[in-house]
Amino acid sequence: MKRFTCKFSSVEDIVAFVDRAEKCDYNIDVKYDHVLVDGKSFMVLVSLGIEKTVEIICYSDHAVAEALVPGAIAA
Repeated sequence: MKRFTCKFSSVEDIVAFVDRAEKCDYNIDVKYDHVLVDGKSFMVLVSLGIEKTVEIICYSDHAVAEALVPGAIAA
C-alpha cells in the first residue's frame, strides 16, 4: 500500500485523476479528514470539494504517485 497527499485545484484536476485511476488494476481510496471514499468515482470526489489537501491511498506496492497526480507528495 502506498499513500501520498495532493490538492485538486479544479474540477479538471479531478477528471484527470479519475481517468488515470480507472486505468489502474488496484483499488484507490481518497481520504479527507475522517471521510474515506472511492478514488475512481468522479461524483464522490467532486462532492469533497476542490482546494482541499487529501490523502490518496493506493492498495498496491507498485503504485506511482506522480503518474496519478503530478506534484503529489509521499505521505
